[in-house]
Amino acid sequence: QKTKTKFFRFLSLFWCGSMINSLIVLVGGAAVGRYGSHIKPSCLLNVPYMMFPLIFLLRQFRTRTTFIQQQIKGNRKPLRQKSFISHILDIGFIIYMLFALIFAIFRVLHVLKTPMMKNSFYYEYEPYILNESGFPLVQILIYAFYFIPYYYSAINVLIFNDQESTKFEWFPDWTMVHAGAAAQAQFSYLFSSLHNPPLVSDSTWSAIPSDNWFITVGLNSILAIGPQFFAFRVCGGHRDRDFY
Repeated sequence: QKTKTKFFRFLSLFWCGSMINSLIVLVGGAAVGRYGSHIKPSCLLNVPYMMFPLIFLLRQFRTRTTFIQQQIKGNRKPLRQKSFISHILDIGFIIYMLFALIFAIFRVLHVLKTPMMKNSFYYEYEPYILNESGFPLVQILIYAFYFIPYYYSAINVLIFNDQESTKFEWFPDWTMVHAGAAAQAQFSYLFSSLHNPPLVSDSTWSAIPSDNWFITVGLNSILAIGPQFFAFRVCGGHRDRDFY
């Protein structure tokens, strides 16, 4: 019963992260993009779809203490030293988080068209970043304001969890939210950048050049797959108890 409860809780958090990210990009991108002046009041119909996962997410956070007590009741075990393999994996995830953090800052500077990136080579690898629809702008800003703080927090947790495990009780929940948001974000972003718009000609929207396809798709795939492996590392099996 505990296993089922935990599975559905983490699955719901994954779903919340995915839905919240998709709706922020949809509504925000439509509002600030090239065609924002054409938005109709019917766009507000998306608001309930955004509020439901937010309310559900807050409800899950309020019940976190009860959930943790149920998970550790009668199963409290003395802390064990991590195995050598676990340490190696954690070091690997720290390196991944540092890469994701630096790459997110790098893309933010490009999407904002800062003067220092005016003649950057990266626009040739990811031309979709210049698209005026508003969707890539909002998505990368989500990386700036939400994903980057998570990357920093994850590095902090991986380094100091052995010393103060109960200080990071919130981390498994946020890891699942981040995994859901990252999966949805990269799925939409990557597939949007792989082709030209089929219905409306748009000079600001061009697909990834074939010469740069492997590198660009590879980098974006890492950002999609990495959080899923990390979620399994943190929440798979009974690993989440390391944080309670």
